Amino acid sequence: GRLTPSAHAVNREYRLISGLSSTGFPVARPYGLCTDDSVIGSMFYVMDFVDGQSLADGKLPGQKPAERYDVYQAMIATLAALHNIDHQTVGLGDYWPPGNCFERQVRRWSNCLVSLSSGTDQPSIVRAHLSRCGRRIRRV
Repeated sequence: GRLTPSAHAVNREYRLISGLSSTGFPVARPYGLCTDDSVIGSMFYVMDFVDGQSLADGKLPGQKPAERYDVYQAMIATLAALHNIDHQTVGLGDYWPPGNCFERQVRRWSNCLVSLSSGTDQPSIVRAHLSRCGRRIRRV
């Protein structure tokens, strides 16, 4: 499909998972980054295969309440572990610019949405929602 200019910064993804992997955080172990586009047509990296599942619906409709509770608790614990990693010590101190990262993300998502939907009206609801999010974030 069509990619936005900021999509798939593979070298940044590789750097991030390399830093996180060194702490024991649950990410696939990276093995190497190839920046030579002539190999397969674009930059790529090789990492471990990690068996698991992608949960497309956060409501977890196919699971019992106790199972959902366990999944949600595991998600919270994983996010807490992520936020306890000292990004400076794992070599990610300059990974992102200082400042309001939430505002930057909403701006980036908005720009991606506009780029991908040029000439259509379909994502107008999403665009309006992102605009509201941006206004809320600026107030924080």
